[in-house]
Amino acid sequence: MSILPDRCAQAAFADPEIMYTTGLMVAKGNPLGLQTLDDVKKAQDAGKDVKLAVLNGGIEAGYADSLGLKVSQSVKDAQSGMDVVANGRADVFAMTAISLNYMAKNSGNDKVETTPAFVQKIDGVEQIGAGTEVFRKGDTELLKAYNEQLDKITSDEDTYLGLVGEYGFTKENMPPADLTTEQLCKGDEG
Repeated sequence: MSILPDRCAQAAFADPEIMYTTGLMVAKGNPLGLQTLDDVKKAQDAGKDVKLAVLNGGIEAGYADSLGLKVSQSVKDAQSGMDVVANGRADVFAMTAISLNYMAKNSGNDKVETTPAFVQKIDGVEQIGAGTEVFRKGDTELLKAYNEQLDKITSDEDTYLGLVGEYGFTKENMPPADLTTEQLCKGDEG
C-alpha cells in the first residue's frame, strides 16, 4: 500500500519496500497521443472528451482529483481497467506503471499498450510513490521484526531482484536508503 500521510494517521507502515511510478494504458497505437496525466488534463481542458478510468481507491484516483480531471470510470480492479480501454469504453487507464506493464506483456491483449512510466507532479511537487506492508498501530514488535528482515532484502540489489525481478521490477523500484517512512508520512520526501 502507498505510504501517504492520511493513511499513516490510521495505520503503521513498514519501511519503504518498493518505489513506483505511474503509467497509462491506452488503445494500441495511442491514438490520442497521451503520455501523462498532464496530457489528459490539457486535452480535457481543451474540451476534448477524453474518458479516463482509474482504480477505485488507487493513488492515481487521488492524482486525478488533485489535477481536476474528469474521471469517467472508477474500476474495481486492474483487469477491469484494461478491459474498458480494450473495449473502447475508456481512452486511458491510469495506474502503477509496473502493474500496467506486467499486464500488457502477459495478458495476450493486443488491443492495448502502455506509455512510458512517469512521476506525477501536483502543484509542482513530484509525487514520490513508495509502498510497503501495513500493520496495526499497536503491533510495534511485529513491525520492528518485519523491518529488520526487510532491510536484508532492500539493501541488497541481487537479493531484491531475485525476489521480485520475475514480476517486472527493476533496480529503479528499490527504495533509496535515505528515504524513510517517517518522511513519507509527513509528506516530506526530502
